[in-house]
Amino acid sequence: MLRRSFRLAILVSHLVLFASAGPLFAQAAPQLASAVSRKAHGASNFDVPLPLTGGSGIECRNVSSGMTVVLFFDQPVNGGAAATSVGSVNGAPTFQDNTMTVKLAGIGPAATVTLTVTNVTATQGGGVLASKAIPFRTLLGDVNADGGVSAADVNTTKARSGGPVNGFTYRSDLNGDGAISVGDVNSTKARAGTTIAGGPMANTPPTIGDLVDQSVFSGRASPAVGFAVADAESALDSLAVKATSSNPSVLANSGITFGGTGGNRTISLSPPTGATGTTTVTVTVGDGLAVASDTFEVTVSRASTLFVAVLTPQGAAQSTGSGVSTLVLDGDELGATVRLSYGNLTTTKTGIHIHGPADPGQSGQILFDVDDAVPQMDGSLRWVFAPDSNGTYTVADIANWIKTGKTYINVHTANYPNGEIRGQYGLASGSQTFTPPPAPPSLPPGPPTAKDAARFLTQATFGPTLAEIARVQSIDLNPWLDDQFAKPTTSMYQTVYTRCTTSAASGDQLDQARITETWWKNAITAPDQLRQRVAFAYSEIFVVSEIDEAIAGQPAGLATYHDMLANDAFGNFRTLLKDVTLHPIMGRYLNMKGNKKPTSPNFTAPNENYAREVLQLFSIGVNQLQPDGTLKLDADGLPISTYDQTTVQGFAHVFTGWDQDPVSVDITTAQLDTNGQPIVVKSYYNKPMVVNANNHSTQAKQLLNGVTIPSTSSATVTSSNAELDAALDNIFNHPNVGPFICRQLIQRLVGSNPSPAYVYRVAQKFENDGTGVRGNMQAVIRATLTDYEARSTSVLSNPGYGHLREPLLRATAVLRAFHPTSTSGLFKIGSTDNNLFQTPYRSPTVFNFFEPGYIEPGELAAAGLVAPEFQITAETSAITTSNFLQSGIQSQFSSDAKIDLTAADAGSSSEQTLASNANLPQLLDRLDLLLMSGQMPAAMRTTISNHVQSLAGTTSTDLLNRAKAAVHLTATSAQFAGEK
Repeated sequence: MLRRSFRLAILVSHLVLFASAGPLFAQAAPQLASAVSRKAHGASNFDVPLPLTGGSGIECRNVSSGMTVVLFFDQPVNGGAAATSVGSVNGAPTFQDNTMTVKLAGIGPAATVTLTVTNVTATQGGGVLASKAIPFRTLLGDVNADGGVSAADVNTTKARSGGPVNGFTYRSDLNGDGAISVGDVNSTKARAGTTIAGGPMANTPPTIGDLVDQSVFSGRASPAVGFAVADAESALDSLAVKATSSNPSVLANSGITFGGTGGNRTISLSPPTGATGTTTVTVTVGDGLAVASDTFEVTVSRASTLFVAVLTPQGAAQSTGSGVSTLVLDGDELGATVRLSYGNLTTTKTGIHIHGPADPGQSGQILFDVDDAVPQMDGSLRWVFAPDSNGTYTVADIANWIKTGKTYINVHTANYPNGEIRGQYGLASGSQTFTPPPAPPSLPPGPPTAKDAARFLTQATFGPTLAEIARVQSIDLNPWLDDQFAKPTTSMYQTVYTRCTTSAASGDQLDQARITETWWKNAITAPDQLRQRVAFAYSEIFVVSEIDEAIAGQPAGLATYHDMLANDAFGNFRTLLKDVTLHPIMGRYLNMKGNKKPTSPNFTAPNENYAREVLQLFSIGVNQLQPDGTLKLDADGLPISTYDQTTVQGFAHVFTGWDQDPVSVDITTAQLDTNGQPIVVKSYYNKPMVVNANNHSTQAKQLLNGVTIPSTSSATVTSSNAELDAALDNIFNHPNVGPFICRQLIQRLVGSNPSPAYVYRVAQKFENDGTGVRGNMQAVIRATLTDYEARSTSVLSNPGYGHLREPLLRATAVLRAFHPTSTSGLFKIGSTDNNLFQTPYRSPTVFNFFEPGYIEPGELAAAGLVAPEFQITAETSAITTSNFLQSGIQSQFSSDAKIDLTAADAGSSSEQTLASNANLPQLLDRLDLLLMSGQMPAAMRTTISNHVQSLAGTTSTDLLNRAKAAVHLTATSAQFAGEK
């Protein structure tokens, strides 16, 4: 023991000595790697190399105002001194990372100089370079650096005159003004015949690595390909590269872009759409004097294009079936490869067809009978396009219908001979590898303008008000968000409960109408606007609906479902996922409530409805995603499924055993029965479901990503809940959840087609809120609303930016903007099914009023853009929505809800007052701010102004009518319907 302890002590002492040896020994001295003379040419800097060995460098540009010499060391440096044999050092040297910058003054146009640096100190460890000399010469006009100014220099500058100043030509810009002009030519002529001792500047040509031939697709940027550049004398960052294409029709020079830094550069190619053929690309690297080149061949062909269709119940089909189909359009557009997977049909499949041309919800003729196609070796189906035998369409027509979103695939069954499930093909984007996008530009500093605040509130609330705009301006966006995050939930349940338990009026009975009315009250007046707005967005993702009569019969439970979404709005997604799963309203809607394990004698399989929808709609979607929400593609360029039928069955077994809490919540209403006694409503939908372990499956359960819950001999309440938590953890930790959910939140709050970079930035906050927490929805919502793409005005003109306002949000914006009033204070607006094609919590299906991936056929589909809200927009709904707004503005939105254009906000006039000719510009400014965030087109403003001025304006009634007309024209305009 003693010997072992002694050896241990010796070992420890050696380790301590070794660990502390660093400071005991001198660190290596910095070594000078290269040196340059740096001069600004307009907005860019260009460097003349100053060789460290052999003949010195020649600075040919005008140095009368001084020189800047930059020295590059092999490690970071932070100290040192400099002296010069000619002129003087202008101020102390400066240091940054590996560089030392020395300013010189008093250097003539033809001078031989030695710059000496001493005591250059390493930042780490303090090693010191005692002394190093850098010789160089100046000779104004010696463009070719041969030691003399001659006709060759004049001719070179003359040939470059009028051309760009770049890494190949900068030596001819003698005065450094960013342009090569007659002045530079004349300056060179004036110096002709001057020389300097030492002969030509020491310079070896740069080198460039080998570039391999490439095959790329027309209309698409190729992945960046790396290549190396090097030079003996020059700093590698100063080397210039350029490229030329021998066939501009196949690949223009402007379609060639470079990236990278130093010795590692990249090249990317972007041929124009439709181009095919070959071209030779020559890449040249230059150090200002000499160049080196390499060539490679580029073959450009038309790319195959991926389209994806997600199959959901067709029309009124009462089905829980679903499926996914991919269609890969050949590059020559003469055929396509089709794949399809589906399941959970009500009866046997009787046929599968691709139809067109047809818009969503419309019928088209059969273009391809999938049943007649012979599967390929990989299971895919080849569709070779053929014209119609009657001559009604051509091969080109088929390709065009596919590209413009006018084709669909459906599966026919015995129960639904016209089609049980159906999906419209839409353009899809994806990749096999993922490269994180660069950071966005910085937003302008300073407090938000009124227009900025209004646009922010349009996204974060049910509509801006003058008071709230002023508040955002006074405290800024993040403090406003902090305040909203801290506000308690305005409870729908409490409002409904108070009404039905304190009033016996017929309009205060506990029924489904109370849900709709209370939703409007909260949307219009609740102080926790952000919470209620996010809860509404959640309600369109985690859909339940009063269309189901059992849900309609549980208004108290539905109110608690809304409050659950609101309470969880800023919490963790994992909590939200569990609360949604165990809420009896969801349990009833998607059949988890009462779901049981298979038992003898029939061994009926558990209901798969919730298992399928929690995956497809509530968390991960049907295909694997990259971190930016685009599709992750396999080696064949096709989407990769996130789950299969076995996975759905595994989750269905997990979701067995849960049912309503057997202890009811008793609500004693103010209504009386026939005996004059208060009616007591027993609600079993107010509390989370509980598990009956006897009904929980003990089978093995396959989850996502190969995870399996093993079988057990029996189930207990504890083990059943543990399996549920394990299954929800399995979903929560799937990499799809962040991009899948974040993209939908961006769609609901900001715009239908967020860029992949926007999705990526928000999804990264889902992955990690900055403190290591996954799923923090407060961080996600803050990131969504404060992102560059949400706040910058420079993106407003981008194709596809923004979205169509939901009809409900068009109405709430008008009500909130113009002093909403209610006789009862309850804002009793009823069902808007027939007016707005939307009533809160009355979605026609679990897929919401509109699907996040809905494709509007035509130009939007061809551009790969989705347009969710257009799914409920047609001739009828456009008219009924406008009529609803018109009647609300001119009269009232209901017998209990109206706006008041005669009311005045603190410090401002009423809309009625502003409707006079003298004040009309102020009224239009207000409408522009409140309803359009300052984006009203000038032509629209002129039209409204002209109409209002054509109306009588003498009496107070006249002025009120003029104000109503102005609000009406703005609120029913297409420009207001489109939010940016």
